[in-house]
Amino acid sequence: MRRTTALTTTLLALALAGTALAGCSSSDDKSDASDKPSGQASGQASGQASASTQPTGSAAAPTTTAATVPTRSGNGRLDYTGDASGTAVFTGAISCEVVAGKLIGVTAPDKTDASAPRYPTFIATTAGPQKLALLDISAEQSFSSRQSGTVSGGKSGGTWKVTVKDLVIEAGMTGGSGQKVTVNGSLTCTKTTGH
Repeated sequence: MRRTTALTTTLLALALAGTALAGCSSSDDKSDASDKPSGQASGQASGQASASTQPTGSAAAPTTTAATVPTRSGNGRLDYTGDASGTAVFTGAISCEVVAGKLIGVTAPDKTDASAPRYPTFIATTAGPQKLALLDISAEQSFSSRQSGTVSGGKSGGTWKVTVKDLVIEAGMTGGSGQKVTVNGSLTCTKTTGH
């Protein structure tokens, strides 16, 4: 399973990088704490990234600077149902790729954040001929395939927000088991690259 996950992550990263080649690179980091949701967790250091799951059943990117906002405020939540059910909560940095004013990909947590936990991981491309998605819940549970559903984004108050609606992804893009999950939720980009 680990080898399949690594292969899938590489394929998703290549698809995202290929789509990004059409645009140029710049940084648009957000550091305005007023755009972040409230409900801060106690005991976590400011600026430290983390993510968690509560289950019940990378290509090189342009150089950017991480957000200076305390990442403990909660930057995203994805609920998944189907052959696995639970919630993936992302409290660390979330990276979004924007080209020509359109969201083309999202990575949660941001892969350049060494302090972010390995699981959960969510990666999706939103442009190109093959829209792909990956949800790694644990070392034993990984869902990755072409998308059925929507991953969309827009800028609100200077911050990019991503909406995931009825996204169906299967277990394994290469010879999967036929298991599926449906993902719904939203993410707030703390780091953007592109233009």
